[in-house]
Amino acid sequence: STIVGGMGRCYPPRIEEAKSIVAKLDRDGTISRGDERIGTALIHTCGDNGDFDGSLEAYNAINKPDIIALNAFLDACCKCGKVRAALETFEAMFTSKSESRLRGSRSSGRPRSFSPDVVSYTTLISALLETGSSPASDRAHKLYDEMKSSWGISPDIALVDIILSAMVGGGSLGLD
Repeated sequence: STIVGGMGRCYPPRIEEAKSIVAKLDRDGTISRGDERIGTALIHTCGDNGDFDGSLEAYNAINKPDIIALNAFLDACCKCGKVRAALETFEAMFTSKSESRLRGSRSSGRPRSFSPDVVSYTTLISALLETGSSPASDRAHKLYDEMKSSWGISPDIALVDIILSAMVGGGSLGLD
């Protein structure tokens, strides 16, 4: 996973080489492309470099994603400008809806063995507040309330900073 992550930080990024190395090591039986650590590193590498399709492919290849892999995918979606995809993936994992509207995502068919955490909510709320629109702010507010009431998750300092920044920079876009 260190090599995959390092290749994404090269200038210029070597995403295709990272994908090729993972595929070759998987074919050789050295590693499993379905391993959550390898997949998560590839999700980060692709997402940090604007490759949404690569992030989606890496996420879907993970046999049993954990909350770290999911959060990496949510972050990759947001970094690639696919906030709606992040929200749909989150809903597919943590609501009673059985259908995922995200093309190609297998999230809805996976058994869930974990709950969202403050990082999940911080990623989504931050992306929504960055848009600066009133409907996105309303959605962020609903997520914030859900985080506290449905999951019993308290905001951390990073989330409080994001909300305060939105309030200072965007007037009424912050949360109560």
